[in-house]
Amino acid sequence: MRCDDVAARVGGELVQGDAALEVVGLAALDEAGPADLTFSERDDERLGRCRAGCVLAPRRSVHRPAGSAVIEVDRPKVAFARAASLLLASPRAAGRVHPTAVVDPAAVLAPDVEVGPYVVIEAGVRVGRGSWIGAHAHLGEGASIGEECRLHPRVTLYPGARVGDRVVLHAGVVVGGDGFGYVVHEGRHLKFPQAGSVVIEDDVEVGCNTTVDRGSLGTTRVGRGTRSTTWCRWRTTSGSGSTASWPRTPPSAGARGSARTSWRAGRSASATT
Repeated sequence: MRCDDVAARVGGELVQGDAALEVVGLAALDEAGPADLTFSERDDERLGRCRAGCVLAPRRSVHRPAGSAVIEVDRPKVAFARAASLLLASPRAAGRVHPTAVVDPAAVLAPDVEVGPYVVIEAGVRVGRGSWIGAHAHLGEGASIGEECRLHPRVTLYPGARVGDRVVLHAGVVVGGDGFGYVVHEGRHLKFPQAGSVVIEDDVEVGCNTTVDRGSLGTTRVGRGTRSTTWCRWRTTSGSGSTASWPRTPPSAGARGSARTSWRAGRSASATT
């Protein structure tokens, strides 16, 4: 991507350097080379020593590195994240279905859906346009996936799980499995029915090996824009008929969630249970 394109996309001003310079990589401030884009949140000597091809810097910086293109922005880290999403954009789905994939004839896939090796897609599954299904994923009967989603290898959707648009599920995510629901009777654990559902709304990203359990009688709902790290567990309270919802911010590490708990929006999750 050209430096002037980067400036235009992030709302910055190119104050130094070659507008036509192409940046193709991302790197930390101290490690960036002549083909890399980096950023600095401080106008200090580290910025001045930078050797990146292009650096996103605070407004009115005086420690501009010689030989680098400098784009001044209001929030360098935010601008870097936006530029990175453009440089690291995944190739568009092209409708390839690997010959080892097993796709039930009753499943409905948009024409450009990409299906990787050893994927299993059961009857009644619906997958929207532009979505990618990674190797060894399993989509259970009646599950649905929206548009422009990316399911990394070994993702499992249990029957009936619903996933919105532009959702990213990283490797090993399991959506719709039974929660840990039991009732004690005469000294024995009797399994409480896990007959609810799971809904993941638009623009959600779920980290590796996370589980999103179905509600026992209600719905586990992951709200639009939610982010989580790896090894999280989301569930509703055992025996509850209500709905557990995460608008954008699941609880922090060690917190205990329930169907009657809500969290403030605006931050990302580190762990949920």
